[in-house]
Amino acid sequence: MATEDPSWTVKQCIDVFREFLIVCIHSILCNRQLYPESLFIKSRKYNTVVWQSRHPILCNYIQDAVEACTQELQEGIVECIYLSITSTDQVELERYIFSAYSIPRIPDFLLEKPVSPRVPYSDSFVESLRAAMIRIQNATHSLQQLPENCSWSIRLTLKENNTRPKAWETWYLSEHTPESNLERRYQNLTIPLRNISIGPMDSEIWLESRPDVYDNEK
Repeated sequence: MATEDPSWTVKQCIDVFREFLIVCIHSILCNRQLYPESLFIKSRKYNTVVWQSRHPILCNYIQDAVEACTQELQEGIVECIYLSITSTDQVELERYIFSAYSIPRIPDFLLEKPVSPRVPYSDSFVESLRAAMIRIQNATHSLQQLPENCSWSIRLTLKENNTRPKAWETWYLSEHTPESNLERRYQNLTIPLRNISIGPMDSEIWLESRPDVYDNEK
């Protein structure tokens, strides 16, 4: 009798990564006090405590934003997805970055094909996501308080030679900045958070903060 292949598919990897992003966004928004704490409840995910919004409009907005990015992940063209927190003057104060460069660009019909001998949802896999979640939440608590009325957005950068996402006409383009990624990291406080492995997919997670401009924005 044939047994089901236990290895990962690319679609499984992307689905787990999508869920992880949603959980992280909820907790970051709560911990950075972008909304009143009363809008969030404590929950459990990856064997640890996380925060979850109980406001349906916010939940749907987060879900829709991440789903839009997921479509591009399946194309294998995304370099990074990040949560950007900006001041009322549109100065970017914090950026939580989740790399996605290791997701390969493959035809749609191969998304369900097993691509890794690693067993999905093993204890070590769950522990990896748990450690990442704890590290992210600890990092958010260690930062100084944000100025009032900050806003946030979900953004993505594409791999080289990929300039437009699907249905790009409905996307908002980031404002042009003359600085390079290297220059931005030099100016900012860069905090490596955690590397996670989801099947054949590896993601680096880090935080870029601008503590030098916080006080100027208050």
